[in-house]
Amino acid sequence: MPFAEWINLSRSVGGHTGPVITVASQQLLAHRVAQYMGPDSLPLWVVEPGWEGWAARDGPATTTAGLRHRSRTDLLADTLRWEREQGLHRPRRAGLTPDTERDLPASFG
Repeated sequence: MPFAEWINLSRSVGGHTGPVITVASQQLLAHRVAQYMGPDSLPLWVVEPGWEGWAARDGPATTTAGLRHRSRTDLLADTLRWEREQGLHRPRRAGLTPDTERDLPASFG
């Protein structure tokens, strides 16, 4: 699924109506946003050379073993419900902190 489609589906499921800001990877790196995981990171964002297609596998062995794929809409809705139940402002090991998420867009002016 192209990343832009994932963002649009995520916005739709979450009810987000605000703007989407597109920023060059170099700007994010300059503001110390981490790739993929860890503190102040953007999940699903990888610019390191050599990681192209890291999630492009379709996993036939897993489906043969019984993995069932859920709809993306259900996955996002269930994840959002779980996040809300856990508390949106709890500490995490990955993702942007609430302060970074709030302040970062203003730095791109």
